[in-house]
Amino acid sequence: MDPNFPIQRQVELDASPVVLVNLLLLDKADEEAFLRVWQDDANFMNAVWESNAHFRAAFMHPEFRAKLSDYPSSAVASPHLFGAALPDFHAFAPRVLHGIGARLLLLMALVHAGAALYHHFIRRDGLLRRMWFGK
Repeated sequence: MDPNFPIQRQVELDASPVVLVNLLLLDKADEEAFLRVWQDDANFMNAVWESNAHFRAAFMHPEFRAKLSDYPSSAVASPHLFGAALPDFHAFAPRVLHGIGARLLLLMALVHAGAALYHHFIRRDGLLRRMWFGK
């Protein structure tokens, strides 16, 4: 993406976590061949990496490097690594209130559904018919 900062330089940096964005251009005729090789590379490549060292290990892996020649000649890749400043979710207290609220909301929905079925099958008072559209 930035011709002044190629992937070879980006790989040497230490950052964590990182996100790989790869802009790919190729001829329409080479699409099927490209997708076959791309799917094989999925064993090595991810979109989000724990650290740049993990990406470097995959990018420099001999098996991955050997597969680069399998790509169609029209394929042009422009990979770029972005540092992703994610919070440390382990530092946050458990969201107890959120969990309680979610369970109460689910309970309320179940009670309402049960009440509607009670009116329909036990009381037979036509409540659902009165509530339905197109009265």
